[in-house]
Amino acid sequence: MSKHNYKKILKLFLRIVFIVIVLLSIAIVSVAGTVMFVRWHRDVQEKNSGDRNFIENIFVKEKEKEPTVTCLFLGVNGNLTDFIMLGQYDPNTREIDLLSIPRDTNVGKNSVDGKINSVKSSNKDGIEAIKKTVTEITGIKVDYYIVFKTKILRELVDEIGGVTVDVPINMNYDDPYQNLHIHLNKGTQVLNGSKAEQFCRFRKNNNGTGYPGGDVERTKTQQKFIMAFISEILKAENISKIPDLINIVLEGTQTDITLDVTKNYVDDVIALRTDRISTNTIPGEGRMGRSQLGYNTSYYYIDKEAAKVMIDEMFYNIKPKESGEVVEEALSSDVVTTKTDKDEDTVRIELLNAGAQTSVLNSLVEKLKEENFYVVKIGNYDSTKKETSRIIDYGVGSTALLNELKSIVKINKVESSEEESTVDYTIIIGPNYN
Repeated sequence: MSKHNYKKILKLFLRIVFIVIVLLSIAIVSVAGTVMFVRWHRDVQEKNSGDRNFIENIFVKEKEKEPTVTCLFLGVNGNLTDFIMLGQYDPNTREIDLLSIPRDTNVGKNSVDGKINSVKSSNKDGIEAIKKTVTEITGIKVDYYIVFKTKILRELVDEIGGVTVDVPINMNYDDPYQNLHIHLNKGTQVLNGSKAEQFCRFRKNNNGTGYPGGDVERTKTQQKFIMAFISEILKAENISKIPDLINIVLEGTQTDITLDVTKNYVDDVIALRTDRISTNTIPGEGRMGRSQLGYNTSYYYIDKEAAKVMIDEMFYNIKPKESGEVVEEALSSDVVTTKTDKDEDTVRIELLNAGAQTSVLNSLVEKLKEENFYVVKIGNYDSTKKETSRIIDYGVGSTALLNELKSIVKINKVESSEEESTVDYTIIIGPNYN
């Protein structure tokens, strides 16, 4: 492992991006999910603070914090942008925040009919216009964008063997003009690609009934689908399919994220944890209003005060004020994309295959995760000779921590290295490992 390879990882364009692309490819007509990813670069932490002695604590240098990265996800239906979600990834805390913006959100003169879903088609530079509009609404600067095509959802879901979801109501809708036919029964079930598309595009039944809470409840249902989709991708048996998923996604998207960048971080998807993902819908209410074209239509009006509280907490980690408590507030005139750091209690592992079966690696990944040793990189060990299984120790952890790792992976051979690394340990798995 050369220093050159690790320096690549120090680029801030971002392993979170791939996760987000894959997840939010469920964007079909009205749904795109998200989850971005940048490299898992964080301050060195021990599993327990007691594992490091007093002298070690004094001399460990704190690494520079990294800025967060944002991405706007758009699901397009004809000329309209029917799915809008703003995602942010914080590489310091490894957290992902996803904020849905309803398609009927009132944005005044930014679009021809006052709705956010027509901003893109109402302006010459549609992408820049909707990015600017989202920033005006949220105060969050948009770094990148992804526009999803319909076919992605079907192909991705079929590639991973389906997604298990709880269909909340009976869904029966037919639109011959769009060649859209939705027929799903209520209850928990495994959806293939075609049925997943039906689930995500559903708005109402042929008889006019639908979600009791309207589009807001529909958005929440879509968010649940995103989480279920992520969980399927993170299963050990699907990790090896990541390269195929990337190709499916990039063939069906319009984005300023390049293939070369995402390929550098394909193996890092497994480091994602669903308990570090938060989803919300920007607060507001739906009611009728008069458009600038002179007709009445339904709008979603944002509750600006409630939205500020939610965005402060989600994107800046600023908690609402309580009686007698002083909380630092973000300046409303500034567009910021940083969040305060949070404690980590996990150890980062690089896992390199030197001739073992893929099933062996998948099993080892799951075992390490259970013990809070997170595999953030999987690859092949660059060698033509037969290798023995061993652990490379970069001198970050304590003796107790190393002994615990040895016990978990059943490897006693350890090599010390002074090479600078973004992981705590590298584990090489030879052909005779069992």
